[in-house]
Amino acid sequence: MRSSLVLAGVAFSLMVASAASADEPAPPPSPPAEAPSPSADAKVDTSAPAPTVSEGIIPPGAKYPGDGQRLVGAVVGAAGFLTIAIGGFLTISAMTIYDEAESRCSKGVCARSDVDDSKLARTRANIGGYVLLGGLALLGGGVALYFTATPRPKDKAPPQAKLGIAPTLGGLAAFGTF
Repeated sequence: MRSSLVLAGVAFSLMVASAASADEPAPPPSPPAEAPSPSADAKVDTSAPAPTVSEGIIPPGAKYPGDGQRLVGAVVGAAGFLTIAIGGFLTISAMTIYDEAESRCSKGVCARSDVDDSKLARTRANIGGYVLLGGLALLGGGVALYFTATPRPKDKAPPQAKLGIAPTLGGLAAFGTF
């Protein structure tokens, strides 16, 4: 009941806002800007190389390709995980309701409320199963989106082991990095 009142309030505020904006006159359209006409004296520098985009090279501070897809994958996966939790709750609560209704029955004779509880448990279990399947689909889709995103370019080569020997006043010195 409370959620329907909140939705009705949001819908009413959206109607009021759209009605208020409809009363205001629309601004006149601006004339299109004219491009400057090329002059005969304009010189074009053709000696400079044309800018090119190399695959895998992105300027610092720029957004990497695939980051948006990774974010969407994480959000969809999190929604799937939450949906699985909700489906699990519905299924477990259905089992509890059914077990309680069955325990109140004696020798196969059940009260009407116990029969209604068992029907409620069956309905809740069916809904919980569908919600679980939907959550698994969301989780799988999120994982697929995340791991199929374009990988970030490597900043530098992996470190390699280096060994060396240098002459010193007392003889030789060995050095290295691993």
